[in-house]
Amino acid sequence: MDLKRLSGSTRSFSVEINDGSIRWAETPAGESMDLVSTSGLLKLIHGCSSSLLEPYLSHDFLAVVVRASITHLVPLKMGEEVVIEMEVKCSKDDCFVFSGEVRYQGKQCALFTTERRITTIEELGRKLSEES
Repeated sequence: MDLKRLSGSTRSFSVEINDGSIRWAETPAGESMDLVSTSGLLKLIHGCSSSLLEPYLSHDFLAVVVRASITHLVPLKMGEEVVIEMEVKCSKDDCFVFSGEVRYQGKQCALFTTERRITTIEELGRKLSEES
């Protein structure tokens, strides 16, 4: 795994918001506005961070989200295309921090930070067994 070379890089993703599972639907009135939920926006961000790490991980390793923070600044409509810009930093040998912003038509819509820890499937399974 040559993950260290990702550290310090900045990546940009163009994402069309068309997945119905990210629609804000806490109330009927909210659902009728056809807006993206904050948790749905975070789901898109996690997908982008995962896609950055995936090519560097063998099938025995996972990049697990251990921390996430988002500030949703303005509403976003379903069906729009946003740009997710993220900077990657390696905080420790097994942790990567992704921070950046979501933009729509050049306007800042959200700020985020998320951290993923690299672990093995075996280690994750062992921790689950210990908790049971």
